[in-house]
Amino acid sequence: MSRSQQDSDIYGSQNRTPDAIAAVAKASAVSHVVMLSSLGADMDRANGPIKGLYHHEKKLHATGTRLTAIRAGYSQESIANAMGPARTAGIYPTFVPFIDHPIPMIATRDIAALAAKSLLADPGRSAVVDLYGPSYTMRQVARILGDALGRSSRSSHTHVKHGCPP
Repeated sequence: MSRSQQDSDIYGSQNRTPDAIAAVAKASAVSHVVMLSSLGADMDRANGPIKGLYHHEKKLHATGTRLTAIRAGYSQESIANAMGPARTAGIYPTFVPFIDHPIPMIATRDIAALAAKSLLADPGRSAVVDLYGPSYTMRQVARILGDALGRSSRSSHTHVKHGCPP
């Protein structure tokens, strides 16, 4: 497989990584794994690239290790990736296809705190922890970002031609 084919095969890549992690967890008899997953990882389809996390969780469960899967909301820090276009063009670009649907968000420091606490605890059994804060639409994020920058900003859905199918 050529490098360009590997780069465009996101689901193949998403399967190779958890295969390797699961093999190491099983071979080393790790008793507890804490994994950053995502809201939506409970579904095996119609969730875009999150589908890979569904399979990742399943593969780790199959090893017999106790798994704490932290299913976090949209990372608030992801908004920083759009600062340039928001500042220069008044646009908040997003790959989220539904800009008027509220999405639960969470700060990475909150994810890190829960991950550290989970690593130090003996869970006794596998668990899924949904972790999220307030919900905002991408349109609301654009408005809040625009207000903070002192200019109007609108949300703009960016279509992906290559890469992650739905």
